[in-house]
Amino acid sequence: MECCGCYKTFKSFSGFLIHLESGGCLSNITEYDIDDLAREFYQSRKYINDELEARGWLYTCPHCVTEFSKLSTLYQHAEDVPSCSYFTKDHGCLAKLERFISRNLE
Repeated sequence: MECCGCYKTFKSFSGFLIHLESGGCLSNITEYDIDDLAREFYQSRKYINDELEARGWLYTCPHCVTEFSKLSTLYQHAEDVPSCSYFTKDHGCLAKLERFISRNLE
């Protein structure tokens, strides 16, 4: 995966998200921009829990319900945990979100 702002390449979508969330990309895309896109996506109810946001947590794994404060850590989890990884493949909500984010950052 190649970054649209600085053309760095990443082996995983979570690595790409970490890059953007850090705020150091030449594209000026921030963690807030990524969060806004994740909320905007039509399947956001599957991985966002607004009730958790007050505690500093926003994302929840659709399978095991583990909570995460950043979208990149949700993707790292789903990429690494076999029982949760099917959400990142084919028609899984995280695979669809990845395509949505990629299209909307170009």
